[in-house]
Amino acid sequence: MAKFLPDDLAVDRLLLQLNMAAYSWQEQLFKSRASMVLLNCSRKAGKSTCVEFLALLEALTIQQHLVLVVSRSARQSRLLLSKVRDFMARMPLKAVQRARASAEQIVFPNLSQIVALPCKEETIRGYSSVGLLIIDEAARVPDELYHAVRPMLAASDGRLICLSTPYGRVGFFHDAWTSDTQAWERISVRAADVPHIKPEFLAREREIMLPATYAQESTASSPFSKGSCTPISSPRPNGRLGLRSAWGAGLWAAWTSGFVIPSRRCGAATIPCPASWRSSGNATSVAYRSRST
Repeated sequence: MAKFLPDDLAVDRLLLQLNMAAYSWQEQLFKSRASMVLLNCSRKAGKSTCVEFLALLEALTIQQHLVLVVSRSARQSRLLLSKVRDFMARMPLKAVQRARASAEQIVFPNLSQIVALPCKEETIRGYSSVGLLIIDEAARVPDELYHAVRPMLAASDGRLICLSTPYGRVGFFHDAWTSDTQAWERISVRAADVPHIKPEFLAREREIMLPATYAQESTASSPFSKGSCTPISSPRPNGRLGLRSAWGAGLWAAWTSGFVIPSRRCGAATIPCPASWRSSGNATSVAYRSRST
């Protein structure tokens, strides 16, 4: 359990001030007392809103509290921070109105801070006594960065929240989610369980998207084999063959266009798609994906 956490009354009060109605799984996260939390959600489930709310809540209610936000890019980290500023604009509290804000940092009168950091392991070292560490798009964040930021929680007994949509069966997020350890509190949210995502939209996406891609994006599951170097094809809903690979529809589009996509995490070699297959949709790609060494 983390050392410093706002009580449930503070959570309810801030929800009221922001005129927010939380879903049950969001309330579970807001009122969690776990020191390490994994949030495994479909796209557009509201996971970013959760951590933005928590960052603001802890910064307002805990003196000299440091909240760090890390994402897969500096732009995405700053985007999360901008949404915290949007929350602040809806609040009449003097503590919020007197806060000093920039694109990378918000400093509150109680000396608490929320800082957005880039996804660069070599440039983010140096922070200590971190009260809340948020890793956004954790499945796409390099393992090196994850290992670099964990020691920042050592002296403060702070909290770590990793949120993401799955991205294959590689990386620290997948390893933590599938491990046997009970140190993590795990919260999983499928698109079908999110009230603001309409069933009609999901039915259309299921029809259009490749099965493996739909499973990742909408059901918060990872259908890819860890370390797989074997191409796997499967029937699409319309009867055509679809590529079940780590890159899904994006790789299919690139392959049929004659392009090869390099990846930071995975090596790939692609056999050019014959021109006669590009319009038929019945080709099976030969794309190989392996964990880099």
